[in-house]
Amino acid sequence: MTRRNLNMYRGDTLPFRITITNAGSAVNLQGAAFRMTAKYDISDSDSDAVFSITSPSYIVITDAINGVISVNRPPSATSSLPPCECNLYYDIQMEDGTQSIYTVCSGILTVYPDVSVTT
Repeated sequence: MTRRNLNMYRGDTLPFRITITNAGSAVNLQGAAFRMTAKYDISDSDSDAVFSITSPSYIVITDAINGVISVNRPPSATSSLPPCECNLYYDIQMEDGTQSIYTVCSGILTVYPDVSVTT
């Protein structure tokens, strides 16, 4: 699992890539599905999450053989947050083709208030 803290501005797009490995070798992602969830508190229920995005709409396998995914969190996922710095807990989980679930990345997503608000 990768531990990775992220920073962004409220209402912005946050694209990033992750290479998923196991014991230093790339994981073959053929047949895998992904979900990213962000919450104010780890103990919040999934239904109370600030946002949850899934593949293939917002998480795309860009290189299945070499274990690479691209996460494209939409601006609408954070545009309704309060205009102050917010720290969210997030993780990205992978379900492989056998219904086994693995957390492949987690950390703190810091969302800063934006000055320009575009709609």
